[in-house]
Amino acid sequence: MRSYLFLTFLGLLVFFVGLFFFLLLHDTSDQSIESKAEWADLQNIESNLHSKPVTEATVVSVDDRAFLEIPGSTSSGFGLVVLLRAKAEPYYKQMPEGTYQLTQRDLAKVTASGVASSTVLAVLSSHTEPKPFYPAQP
Repeated sequence: MRSYLFLTFLGLLVFFVGLFFFLLLHDTSDQSIESKAEWADLQNIESNLHSKPVTEATVVSVDDRAFLEIPGSTSSGFGLVVLLRAKAEPYYKQMPEGTYQLTQRDLAKVTASGVASSTVLAVLSSHTEPKPFYPAQP
């Protein structure tokens, strides 16, 4: 009987020690491992922009991720990069911060590529030049 109690106690002790270390080492931050990997890939693509000028919006695929390189008006004078389909929050990732303007043609090119999420397309469309308004001819 005493050996069963000892084994039960030992089993519970091992369980709680394992649970303690799991919770201690478990990533409980707001950003998941997937999100951190996406930010790292975004930073890598953005750092490559320093070696080449971005003259027009271009869809670039690296491994299983697609990015949009955009000529931007950032303080550094280099372009910026947007992840087109994020798997983890936040679902819109851009690096570096800055403003940009897309043409309707650029937005159509991204939409036609089929790799951008609806969230990213919505944000990109908010940075798109408005369609010209042509009043009806009399």
